[in-house]
Amino acid sequence: MRDPWDVIDHFLDQTRDAAIQSGWVDSPGATEAQLLAAEQRLGRRLPPSYRKFLQLTNGWPCGLTEPLLPIEQVDLFQVKEPDYARDWIENWDWEMFDLSEADHRVYGKQQESSYFHAAYLQTALQISEQQDGYVYLLNPEVVTPEGEWEAWILGSKILGAQRWPSFWEMVQEEF
Repeated sequence: MRDPWDVIDHFLDQTRDAAIQSGWVDSPGATEAQLLAAEQRLGRRLPPSYRKFLQLTNGWPCGLTEPLLPIEQVDLFQVKEPDYARDWIENWDWEMFDLSEADHRVYGKQQESSYFHAAYLQTALQISEQQDGYVYLLNPEVVTPEGEWEAWILGSKILGAQRWPSFWEMVQEEF
């Protein structure tokens, strides 16, 4: 099995210019200086697969479902969408739907989107616009040994959060 980082690196090397010229990628990738400035502003190093994505394109207007933000606009969910975040945090039925941290780390078909550890919303990073009740988030509280952060689609129509162990895995499944 190929290392996913080799696949991403190869993809970046082979397709960056063609992707920009074709319009598939709308903007050039973020520079290392832009990424470092964002990490300093956010107080955390971004997860590797998301960093690699930003190096290809600094934002993506067509998004996966919602437009993905350029790194300069990425911020905490509570900062970007304070009312929407407050609705989820304050109106969440903690007793009925909240999961333990261990149970939260169940992915795939065993996962039920209505059940998640809602406290993670307080530190989640919003990486997309909020559109039609959906938003893409990265969760810095659940980190793999490789430094990947858990990735979410939070949405009112799915009554919760669909979760993946990483941005890379979310993108793979979404496509």
